[in-house]
Formats: sequence, structure tokens, C-alpha cells
Amino acid sequence: MLTGEARSRLEAGYATFAALNIEVKEICTRWQVRDTATFPMRVNDHSDAAYDFQVLSRLAGVHDRALAWLAEASGLVPRWRDYGLHLDAALRATRAGDITMLTGTAAESYHHVWMHLHDELLTELGRMRSEEDA
Repeated sequence: MLTGEARSRLEAGYATFAALNIEVKEICTRWQVRDTATFPMRVNDHSDAAYDFQVLSRLAGVHDRALAWLAEASGLVPRWRDYGLHLDAALRATRAGDITMLTGTAAESYHHVWMHLHDELLTELGRMRSEEDA
């Protein structure tokens, strides 16, 4: 666990991560379902390339901000440096047509890597996962 100034800096950066996390969760939901306002929800079968492109375009903006946050955070926690590489690889694979690499259960999907980073962040800060963190 970090102490002193490094911990304070990571704690200060948590708000940025939390905001990114909300966006990542929303994007992942949109990748999986087309319309959350209807019941039953309409599953995204990925037959609409324009819709998928829109979701991935939104992720690209979040991804860039996440990498900027991660660059600073990995200066405090060096073992996090590879997370950016894994997130990049998952995004590239998704863009190349592997629809499972955004929200799939594979260990290297974007969502899986993101959640692992999130867990590491919470552990480093000595926090418990709350409802808003899930």
C-alpha cells in the first residue's frame, strides 16, 4: 500500500477514475444492449455496423482519457504500466471485428482488464467496492 504523498495523489486521482468508470460501464452496456428503456431489452446482435461504430467512437474518447490517467497513476504504482497496453490491445481487437474483446469474458477483454485495474486501485487505496464502484 502506498503512503504519504503518493497515496494522496492517487486518492486525488480517484475521482477522475470514478468518472471514467461510469462512462466505461455505460459504453459496455450499450455494446451489449441496444435499448435499455424497453422491456425486454433489445440485445445488440452487432448487425448494425453504424451503431457499433458509434459505441466504439465513444469508447475511443474515454480510452484516451483513461490512458492519460493511467500514465500518471502508473508513475505511482509501476506495476500498472501494462494495463494501458492490454486496454489498447483489447480496443484494437474489437475494432478489427472481434466483438468479444470489449465485454467478453476473456481475460484480455477491455471490460475484464478495466475491472482488474479497478480492483487494484481499490485495494491500493484500502477501499471496499461500493455500489457505485460496481
